Amino acid sequence: MRFHLIMATCGRVAEVEQFLASLESQDGGEVLLTVVDQNPDDRLEAPLRRFRDRIAIEHLRQPRPGASAARNLGLKDLRGDIVGFPDDDCRYPPGLLKGIAAFFEGQPADGLSVRILALDRDEDAFGFGPGRSGAIDHDSAWLCGVTPSLFFRRALAAQLDFDDTMGPGRTWTGGEDTDYLLRCLDLGARHFYSHELFIRHPMPALSRSVRALIAREFRYGRGFGYLLARRRVDGAIVRGQLLLPWPLMLQSIAAGDWTRAATCPGIGIGRVLGYLEGRRRIAKAPAAPKGV
Repeated sequence: MRFHLIMATCGRVAEVEQFLASLESQDGGEVLLTVVDQNPDDRLEAPLRRFRDRIAIEHLRQPRPGASAARNLGLKDLRGDIVGFPDDDCRYPPGLLKGIAAFFEGQPADGLSVRILALDRDEDAFGFGPGRSGAIDHDSAWLCGVTPSLFFRRALAAQLDFDDTMGPGRTWTGGEDTDYLLRCLDLGARHFYSHELFIRHPMPALSRSVRALIAREFRYGRGFGYLLARRRVDGAIVRGQLLLPWPLMLQSIAAGDWTRAATCPGIGIGRVLGYLEGRRRIAKAPAAPKGV
């Protein structure tokens, strides 16, 4: 089975090299990695050159800011059977692509989400996710629509672009990946989640100062809240997603995880503000002509 992986990257070099080393260890089939480079210089030229004799690498330039715009450039020319979107600081454990290939060969699924674990410990890197494997619908998609964990058959990925007003580097920092998964489901895609297969990703709580982490979670929360409004989702889901950070804060306090507890208000406030701003934008938008 052939994989086409599309990586948007800006500002990272060592992390990209570590991902390439993890990709080199895979035995799941043929792999093409499209690196969409948004750096203003040639910092990635040497690292990519060192791996080109062992990995098929396509190096594209995308000056337009935003991870979504970079991924969309890669989506313009898809090759392979399965499409994935690794972050430039994630890593693939040995056997991952082999496991994903076996999954897609074993059933007529259109997409798969895998678990995201921390780099150096077996716990969820972002602190959330479904607790068991199974089919994903519009309700559960909100828990597993994280870009580096998503894999799709080419026929499905070729139908959709990422919303380039959303995602890292744009006004709405988060939510573009969940939006992409939800729009796949809108098309009738059959998507599943695997609790056994996983990628590795840095835990934000371990790689940033508390102040920087709170700012990050606020930005991502705001984008997530905006998506809730734009999707016009059911009120029960809205309430659940807007309220979720507060019990998480209490759980973190009870567990003595003060760093995670400190970020929860930022997430919660960001989600509420993003949701309210999204609702205002929807209210101001001109009504669609009748019959459209």
